Amino acid sequence: MTKREERKKEIMDTAFLEWSNTLYQNTNLNQIASSMGMTKPAIYRYFKSKEHLIQAMDRRLIEEYVRMHEELFNQQSIGSVRELIRTFVRFHYEFYRNRPGYYLFYLMNTMQKQFSERKEVKRITNRLVSFFQKHLSAEGIPWQDDWGYSFFHFLYSTTMYWQAPLFIPAGFIRYPSEEEEPARISGSAENTTPAQAGTPRGENKGPDEQPPCADSDPEEIQTIIETIVMEGMLREPSPSTGRLAVLQNDCVVKPEEMPEPHRLFTAIEQAVAEKGFEHASLDEIARRAGMTKSSLYFYFDNKENMLASMVHREQEKFLELITKRRETCATPAESFFCYMVSSATFSLNNPSLLTAYNWVRYQNIDFRKPRPTEDLLQKVFRFVREAIDHSQLTINNLDYRLIGSYLHMITFYLVLEGHDTGRHTEEILNYILHLYNLFSKGLEGRMS
Repeated sequence: MTKREERKKEIMDTAFLEWSNTLYQNTNLNQIASSMGMTKPAIYRYFKSKEHLIQAMDRRLIEEYVRMHEELFNQQSIGSVRELIRTFVRFHYEFYRNRPGYYLFYLMNTMQKQFSERKEVKRITNRLVSFFQKHLSAEGIPWQDDWGYSFFHFLYSTTMYWQAPLFIPAGFIRYPSEEEEPARISGSAENTTPAQAGTPRGENKGPDEQPPCADSDPEEIQTIIETIVMEGMLREPSPSTGRLAVLQNDCVVKPEEMPEPHRLFTAIEQAVAEKGFEHASLDEIARRAGMTKSSLYFYFDNKENMLASMVHREQEKFLELITKRRETCATPAESFFCYMVSSATFSLNNPSLLTAYNWVRYQNIDFRKPRPTEDLLQKVFRFVREAIDHSQLTINNLDYRLIGSYLHMITFYLVLEGHDTGRHTEEILNYILHLYNLFSKGLEGRMS
């Protein structure tokens, strides 16, 4: 490696570390220059612009991400399926542990640019399918393409979600309520550790409020991930196939039940459809919404902005719909499935909201989705608390907010990916069914 290459690497290392400490909300070159004891113009000798630096960081992450999977494929000592899952989780933990800032860069930057569609990642994904299909089939787990699609989503989402406290800076762990004790997680150990990173708040907590992320036990968290993937979350028997079909029909949110889309969401959807995510400018969106650009900037920059109020409206409407549907559920296991179906179809019936969400991510707009209140969380996830109260979860000492947030996350991002790739509602609901079976009983449920 030449001296120039070494210096470029040092700059990227510093950018990963410094920018991750602000959740990539402040990507200022002055910050990097100050940390390295150099001037901002000196950075331009190595990178033409900040965007050029971010692109180099992106390429580097993908190169090392691919290399990590190549090492996984070369493992010779993998025996059982449980050992396979344990190895997969360990490789991902070590990948991010040894590369400070990569975890957040992956979440805050790479996922915004259709990471799974990159040709290098597609190539690795195809090899990963063959790799897992070979090992799972050897253990008597039948493989089908639609099930495999849901399985990889479940595996990666579960791994990334529960490892969050190990890589999110203290002060950015987000709690649903300031009045409540922080949501905490505990596996086999008695001492609990924080375990869920939510939407960044943008301001640090005081020293006494910061969760001890550095004290989170990596082995404990990896054990929790392994347990969820292998055994699922639910101890109680799953509903029969016939009952699940009835529940799906009862819990689907119909288009006529949806509120009218807000004009701003509609304007974003129209602009993206015509111009694409990259060229759907604020000028164009403002014009279609009948607003001025200055007022649109106000809505995005103000903490209590228009987007936040619109999302809050969606949250309240969803609570109304899910409360009605839960009356048809006889057990917590049925409620979990009903929630996934309702959440999925609510989102699918609101394509302008999905498009707006993707546009905000693609444009790197600093939009903070409003935190649901503790009261709202208790109402929406009452069935999760009931399952905990009756010891019906495989890991029964997890905070209900963590489980509810996890359930929402794996459902929403499966829907978002399906929407982005043009899949039909029936196809996505089939993926949701597979996802529910994995969530409830894990891979062991597939073996039986």
